[in-house]
Amino acid sequence: MCGFVVSVGKSIDRASMHQALSSIRYRGPDETGIWDNPRHNVCFGHVRLNIIDLKTGHQPITNHDESLVAVVNGEFYGYQAIRESLAKDGYRFKTASDSEIILGLYERHGVRALQFLRGEFAFVLWDEKNRLVFAARDYFGVKPLFYLEEKDAIYFASEAKAFKALDLPLSFGEENFFQALCLIPHPEETIFSGIKQIPPANYLIKSTLSHSGKVQAYWDFNYPKAKAHVSNLSIEEAAS
Repeated sequence: MCGFVVSVGKSIDRASMHQALSSIRYRGPDETGIWDNPRHNVCFGHVRLNIIDLKTGHQPITNHDESLVAVVNGEFYGYQAIRESLAKDGYRFKTASDSEIILGLYERHGVRALQFLRGEFAFVLWDEKNRLVFAARDYFGVKPLFYLEEKDAIYFASEAKAFKALDLPLSFGEENFFQALCLIPHPEETIFSGIKQIPPANYLIKSTLSHSGKVQAYWDFNYPKAKAHVSNLSIEEAAS
């Protein structure tokens, strides 16, 4: 289990990011990492529980020219085969971790990288060249991913309480609470006003140039229609 906090579109100093990460430190007690680009008001923070690649798997992770940066919570299954395929295709890995495959896949396939991922994960990726933030959650929502939009800024966190450490509004919403108690609650809403979650098997992509963004599904259950079967049993035979 790891945790992360991300701010895109508003300047966040490293002291504030450290404070936000401290609020979820128990998710990743082994390491704390921060990457920022003050010019574009982007700051990524991560607390890590060391499991795969204890020596070089530090996060946030960047590609060779730091045009892409990502934070990941969870595990990508079957990552070895994907790493091998990306390496053959010319991607230069900086770590031996499973998390880094998201950078290689995004370089090659963009948002279609999600087609190659299996596992339990939540991640946020910043595309410096296109000024895009890309975030996604695993098929069944094993790993949490909360976000908050405020004017031209967007924030992400593994736990909603991390937003409070960034002096962002964190207030209980009565309407949200009753929505959460519904038999089928709204998949994006939380019990906090203004704070949403990316639903399972969904991704969010947002441009800081046009300030446009959307949440969209990338996978769903597929139940093919079975061929109708007509039974010739009588009522008495079926009951016996």
